[in-house]
Parts: sequence; C-alpha cells; structure tokens
Amino acid sequence: MGHKNSSTEYLNEKLLQTNNLKSFLKENKQVIAKDTFAVALGKKIDENELTNSDVFKKANISHSTGYQILNGRRLPSRDKVLQLTVALGLNLEETNKLLRLSKHGELYVKEKRDAVLIFSINNTLNLMEINDILYEEDLKILE
Repeated sequence: MGHKNSSTEYLNEKLLQTNNLKSFLKENKQVIAKDTFAVALGKKIDENELTNSDVFKKANISHSTGYQILNGRRLPSRDKVLQLTVALGLNLEETNKLLRLSKHGELYVKEKRDAVLIFSINNTLNLMEINDILYEEDLKILE
C-alpha cells in the first residue's frame, strides 16, 4: 500500500482516465476506504481495549448519543468526533482519518482552534486539559 500506485494523486489520475468505474474500484479496492465512521470508531475502541461506556464518559458524550453514533444512526459533529478521538487517545493521523470518515475537515494548523487541538493531541492531553487551553485562548471548548 505505501507505494506510488496507491497515492491519492495517482488514483485521482487513474480515475479521471478510466471509462470503467467497476474495474477501477475492483483494481484499487485495497486502498479505497470502505469503512464507515461508525465501523472505524468501533475498531478503535476494540483496538484500545476500552469499553464503549468508558469512551463515552471520557468524551463527555451521553450513552444514548454515543450508541447512536456507534450504530451509525447518527453522524457526529466535528467536535463530537474530536471528543471521541481524545477519549481514545488517538494520534493526529488517526484523528484526521476519523474526521474524514465523518465527512468533516481535517485539523488545519493555520486555524487557531485547530492549532490548539493539534498541539493537545500531540501532547496527549485529556478533554479537560484541552478545554482549559481553549477557554484561556477565548476559543470554543469541546462540549
């Protein structure tokens, strides 16, 4: 997967040149994301050997909302995704992947709030510590 043929630019070029979508999808199925946000989130919870309940509590998300997200009945807001990724202790790459799967933009260093979040993720801060910094910087907290 890490070779030139799986780069986004290469795949985009191939897709633009193809006249057979089914063939393109079949040939590139190993590198085209097929997980939904809910499936990917469930995998991360399992990989980290946490309970759903623990993650929802650390993320400050109600159990009913958390289960609706996990069951794919509710697509979370960008902030809810970030709360979940912080609760799971995910790194920046994993966080951005879940943001993409949830149809939200990746964290962007040129946005002040996102810069705070990137710093916080890279330093494995918890939700309360992140919200303290956001509040000090007069930015919207994660709630």
